[in-house]
Amino acid sequence: MYDIAEYMNETPQTLAADDTVAKARQLMATRALDVIAVLGEHGELLAMLSPRDLLGADISDQQTLLSITGNPLVTVAKEAGLQAAAACLRDSSQSSVAVVIGQTLVGTIDEGCFVDIAIELMAQLQSKQSEDLDTEELDRRLDEAMGLDSDDF
Repeated sequence: MYDIAEYMNETPQTLAADDTVAKARQLMATRALDVIAVLGEHGELLAMLSPRDLLGADISDQQTLLSITGNPLVTVAKEAGLQAAAACLRDSSQSSVAVVIGQTLVGTIDEGCFVDIAIELMAQLQSKQSEDLDTEELDRRLDEAMGLDSDDF
């Protein structure tokens, strides 16, 4: 029904593992980011950092991102689909999930994506219910105009 690629952010913000906490904090603040992907030397995904990860009192601005990545990495394979991504979000304490092909980051998907999907589904359901009601109302009026009663069937 829905393809994960339709909803994921295909250009997530990334930093290198040896970048500093100060750089990540500045990037999050200036771009209002909820997550930054931390990549290794060969482009492999190592961690997903949230603002919460950068708030620790004992975290120095000069520390590297690799030195503070303690949360388990939550990923979903791109081919797994939206239901798997939703389950990953539900079951983790993370606000976004890395979408990967192998160990390569291809995007992220967050809670806001699922809110958008829920809104779409509710609109579709409401439209379908309106169509059903309209059809029932038309049938009733047609029966009434023809002098038929539902007891006649």
